[in-house]
Amino acid sequence: MRTLDVLSRYCGHPTWAAFKESLKGSTESEEFSVIGGLQADDLLPGTRLRLGWLPDRLVTVRKGADQRFVVEESENSSLRPGDSFACGWFQKGRPLY
Repeated sequence: MRTLDVLSRYCGHPTWAAFKESLKGSTESEEFSVIGGLQADDLLPGTRLRLGWLPDRLVTVRKGADQRFVVEESENSSLRPGDSFACGWFQKGRPLY
């Protein structure tokens, strides 16, 4: 926790808890990098995420209720706008769980 607090201060937040709380208030799509990952439960409904993976896949999703996400835009992916899925955790370089 001490390391996360230090990293959060570097990003302009006094503590790790304050950094996580700032994510809850954001519903706009923005780039982010979270050490350890991002829990779906920490996102407000309506929050947009852009997910990308190799070789050239890019998908924009919007959070619905609980841990459900709806695809809004899709490039080079078998996911199509309107598709939905459940995911509880996002982590760079790892599969969706």
